[in-house]
Amino acid sequence: MNIGHSIRIAAAIVLATVGTAFAQQPLKDLTIPMSSFSFATVAVRIAAELKLFEKQGLNARVVQMDSANAAISALIAGSAEVVVSGPGELVAARGRGQPVVLVADVYRGFGASLVLSKEVAARLAVTDKSSPTERLKALDGLIIASASATSSYTVSYKGAAEKAGANIRLTYMAQPAMVASLRSGAIQGFIASAPFWGIAVASGSAILWLNGPKGELPPENMPVSSTSIQAMSKFANENRELMGRIQAAIADLGAVIDQRPDEVKAVIARLYPDLKPDAVDLLFASESRSWKTKPFSAEDMKHEIDFVKSTGTSLPQIDSVDPATMIFR
Repeated sequence: MNIGHSIRIAAAIVLATVGTAFAQQPLKDLTIPMSSFSFATVAVRIAAELKLFEKQGLNARVVQMDSANAAISALIAGSAEVVVSGPGELVAARGRGQPVVLVADVYRGFGASLVLSKEVAARLAVTDKSSPTERLKALDGLIIASASATSSYTVSYKGAAEKAGANIRLTYMAQPAMVASLRSGAIQGFIASAPFWGIAVASGSAILWLNGPKGELPPENMPVSSTSIQAMSKFANENRELMGRIQAAIADLGAVIDQRPDEVKAVIARLYPDLKPDAVDLLFASESRSWKTKPFSAEDMKHEIDFVKSTGTSLPQIDSVDPATMIFR
């Protein structure tokens, strides 16, 4: 037996022993509040459905809260150990002196895409194959719905369009109402996360005009991440093993997406029973790359700070915060 073979056997024994140890111990209960049921947060639900948390000795229970602000407020108040929220909420909290840290990224990139009515898109001088800049210019004068005036989705697309020389006529409504409004002709397009834009495209009423997850906006108009698992710094440092287990479960999902995509699609179909198979395929192809995250860097966090500043959010203490301290290591 050669040395390399011996090392591999020893490593396998260690991993098996760790797995057995977790299996023999009672699972630790972990409640994970999150702000929405969109594809920007669903990676955590997928990981729970595939028992990736259980593999790490955790009994994860995902609960939905009214908003990202409600989730981060629960964390700060001490009624939640960890939450799923946007880096924007993390930056805003740190800018107001609350020591929240990012534990694990769960959606790398920008989760909002812009779709246009097929009829509207057919009348434009450019197509969905034109450059992103040309497609942004073509939005000039169009009535586009977004969630709210202060939403990062609105800020991103409005800023990118203005840079390209276009003035979007923005209107605001809840994402679930956008699909019906597009079909009725009340709006000409909308900015939304999955699954909402995917439903419109799969039904044949819309065309995907600008893809957020694929990074089709200028970098300065997009956040590095849309959602992450966050904790208070003191709790994270006092529970480093727990944080490591959470990180391992999220990291495992990236491998599962590559190795067992059909299982992931089956989970999506269960979680979103109204999605037809072609919509599941469409959304998986667009969104799954964002669920394969990587560790956050200090430079990533600096970009998030600059992005949140561009929205006009009040951050009175943020310039005194080292971006590296906003990431749990």
